[in-house]
Amino acid sequence: MNILGCQFFTGDDAIAGRYWNNTVIKDCLINSSCNGIRLIGPATRLTIANNLFRGPGEQPHRTSGEKRRTNMLSGIILQPGAWDATRGPLDDVLIANNVMQHVASPVTLWTKPGNTVGNVTVSGLDATGVYRSAFSAESWADAPITNVVLRGVRAEFTGGGKAWLTNQFVKGPGVGTLRPKR
Repeated sequence: MNILGCQFFTGDDAIAGRYWNNTVIKDCLINSSCNGIRLIGPATRLTIANNLFRGPGEQPHRTSGEKRRTNMLSGIILQPGAWDATRGPLDDVLIANNVMQHVASPVTLWTKPGNTVGNVTVSGLDATGVYRSAFSAESWADAPITNVVLRGVRAEFTGGGKAWLTNQFVKGPGVGTLRPKR
């Protein structure tokens, strides 16, 4: 599957899916009020290159109701096993020469039980206006994440979070909201 030279202006994840094999996402403009690219299952030989991820979203988030939320979350979020037991590897992933503006986190990676992470390379990333985390990698699976390479990554962190976010109960990833710390 190839997604080449496209423009996305979405009120939800711009590109989402699972079981990607030999997939290239290249030369796209991605504007979202959720995540730019969201992988919720295994993938092998995935290339995400030369894209512009630009927040905030021009379309309000589809389920934010009256709030009409437009902030862009992760530019790229790789979360095999996110919504259900989609078992398999995330391997041979290249994220190269992307530009991101006004995102919560440029790249987020986490995995759940039954999924493994092989080689993931982030090279030539230029992110400005990052307001949560420059990079996040979490293993909630049986094995740690061990083969991630960051090369030529520049992330300009602007912050802007809320104090109440620092006092939260931490649990494994899911699709619900976080519970306050007790």
